[in-house]
Amino acid sequence: MNLEDKILLESLAVNKKNKNGRSEMSPFDFSGSLAKTVLNSLSANIAIIDEYGVILETNKAWRNYATENKMKGSDDSIFYLSIDPARQILEWVRAGHEPAICYDPAANDFLELSGSGMALGVDKQCQYEINRKEDLSRGSIIVMGTDGVWETRNESGQMFGRTAIYEIIRNNSAASAGSIMEEIFDRYKKFRKAAQPEDDVTLVVVKLN
Repeated sequence: MNLEDKILLESLAVNKKNKNGRSEMSPFDFSGSLAKTVLNSLSANIAIIDEYGVILETNKAWRNYATENKMKGSDDSIFYLSIDPARQILEWVRAGHEPAICYDPAANDFLELSGSGMALGVDKQCQYEINRKEDLSRGSIIVMGTDGVWETRNESGQMFGRTAIYEIIRNNSAASAGSIMEEIFDRYKKFRKAAQPEDDVTLVVVKLN
């Protein structure tokens, strides 16, 4: 970041006096159009996050970089998830990615962490929605993965499917996150047999204890 950018960025904070009479900078406030205009004028790629790691704002340079550096032949999809176990809160942003799966063992209920949001690099003006779920139950399980997991096919052309993932999660809800992941991959390999995977396979399993 050059000196001009640093000066402009610091101008977005407001000076105030603390209880000791000393000056301090308050958190950035992006509610006004002036602050957004200043942020977008910076040449550096800027993303502002809060204390929980949630992205609050990005500037024009950041969005342009995402658009200009998309993967060759396709658009990038992202699923951004923030978990606050102390407050039992999930927050997520979906950008063209497959929805994550959230299982509540207390209610024996599944929730797909969906939400609007196209893949990165499609529209520079796209505003991404922050989704939120509160009152997470102890033992809740979250599974995030690429569609190469459930869309894989066996030698007969049958698809593994998300229903199989639901079944594995429900039947192994008392197990650890690592054990659940191992069971999913074990079932995946047995289902696929000698058929070659057509897509990448990435999986993340989180359990809230």
